[in-house]
Amino acid sequence: MTPLNGNPRSSADYYRGAGGSLNIRAGSIAGSGRISADVGYPPDNHGPSGGGRVAIRLTDANADFDDYTGPITARGARKSDTANVWVGGAGTVWTSTAAQGDDHGTLVVDNGFPKLKDWAETPIGGLVTGNAFGDVFVGGSARLEVSEGASLFVSGVLSNGCEFAALADSTVSFFGAGLSFLIAIFYFVKKLL
Repeated sequence: MTPLNGNPRSSADYYRGAGGSLNIRAGSIAGSGRISADVGYPPDNHGPSGGGRVAIRLTDANADFDDYTGPITARGARKSDTANVWVGGAGTVWTSTAAQGDDHGTLVVDNGFPKLKDWAETPIGGLVTGNAFGDVFVGGSARLEVSEGASLFVSGVLSNGCEFAALADSTVSFFGAGLSFLIAIFYFVKKLL
């Protein structure tokens, strides 16, 4: 078991880049330390950067995340503690157990702020690899966007707590033997040429 009570992080401050990335592969994990690929606040007149990427794979056959109680975040920057605008795109947090496998892990896209305005998207497709997940959760002040011509495959829950977009010629497919659920409101808009 990998005990985690510290605060591993990979982050950028201000407008110098995204939140970085953490790739953790462990037999199992326990503890309450914070795992973070967040970005700090940008100085005045500079746009905020997007959150980074966190990937955690548990490799022991019976391992799960029940013994880990700490936060795992990849938040984009926001203008300030008081400004209700201008949020960088959320990064991604991906977790997977050996039982789930890579195509059935959980993807979380969440800036962790109440619904603000003017946030940037987090793309699936294009230069972002990996498009099959068990569960997908979109949280506060985040927009998950399936890029033009790309695909998103979900075998469990697709939950939209903020904003979700599927661009032209993109697909969202549900696969697997179990039930799949859409939670919240989704708009699928056809782009007119």
